[in-house]
Amino acid sequence: MYLYLYQSENINKTHNSLTVAELAAFREGLLRQALQDYCGRKMSCPDREALNSVAIGKEPKGKPYFVDLPLNEGVRTASVHFSVSHSGDWWGCLMAEEPVGFDLEVCRKKVSYERISERFFTEEEHDWILSLGQEAFFEVWVRKEAYVKFLGTGLGEGLSSFTVIGNGALLGKVRSDHSGGRAGFILPCSVADGVKAAYCCESGGPIQGTIQLEKQNKKGSKK
Repeated sequence: MYLYLYQSENINKTHNSLTVAELAAFREGLLRQALQDYCGRKMSCPDREALNSVAIGKEPKGKPYFVDLPLNEGVRTASVHFSVSHSGDWWGCLMAEEPVGFDLEVCRKKVSYERISERFFTEEEHDWILSLGQEAFFEVWVRKEAYVKFLGTGLGEGLSSFTVIGNGALLGKVRSDHSGGRAGFILPCSVADGVKAAYCCESGGPIQGTIQLEKQNKKGSKK
């Protein structure tokens, strides 16, 4: 399991001259760059350029993953799963051989966190946030996002259908009544000062490494 990060002066503003389609292509270029690095570390892949055309499949609820990666002598490997998040200056992708969910959030100063937590979070989470302040809000937010991304349901899961707080502390394992009882381990990860991030997976395994992706130009090639 590896975490890939890319930082710019703000991906949206830096590339505001791009069309929606071009910006999507730029972000997919980052994803393909991450896949090339991941396969180089985790499996034998003689033709890394071929990874640029590997299909992206989708689970029944729309969660994407890579399928049929080309290996030595035409052998195919198990699917490679990924979860992407972006906020402010940062784009990140967690890649693994099991379903994962990842979220990062730049801790913005002007956020109506009391109102948001009261509306969308559980009462226990809301009370915990009120007692600790805005930083606690982002701690809860990234964990809840990571879990619903792990499930593949997105915000349709309902952020108040489960809690990431128990007995006045952040939980390390979460289960939603709306997900058929599927549980996931939620762990924090380090990105940069002023950025909160967390990931969720079934195994509870650690991130083996964090890789900073090279900057790209508008056409997606490396600088």
